[in-house]
Amino acid sequence: MTLGDELQAVLPELRQMAESRMTTTIEIRHLTGKTDQDEETGEEVPLYVSEGELLCRIPPAKTAASSDDSGGQLVIRTEREVHISTSAAEIPSGRILVVTQPGVGADPTLAGAMCRVVDSSGADQATARRMRVEWIRPMEMQEAP
Repeated sequence: MTLGDELQAVLPELRQMAESRMTTTIEIRHLTGKTDQDEETGEEVPLYVSEGELLCRIPPAKTAASSDDSGGQLVIRTEREVHISTSAAEIPSGRILVVTQPGVGADPTLAGAMCRVVDSSGADQATARRMRVEWIRPMEMQEAP
């Protein structure tokens, strides 16, 4: 039996274990490019279409040091990811993810947090679909009629 065969045999169990850690609920939003006036504030706010909710895991940020060629400075980069089930449909880049319910053991301040999907490309032999995201400042939005 090869390593690939062994991995293929255990992969469903590993995926199930990864999915058991996905307890935070997110709403997937697609901005329409249109705005409407908020009745309470009078400000123009973007309109969105909800594409549904799903469970995810938001792991701690990854940090890495890199040198900046322009000035020789050491720059610390922070990368964030959101993990969803491998059986979930790919979420296109640019979609907004809103934490509607922090999961078991999650930081409660994540409620209402928003991020934009930067890259959602898949991988083989993965236990989760890992999407690179950038956190954005929470903004008021209205659901499109």
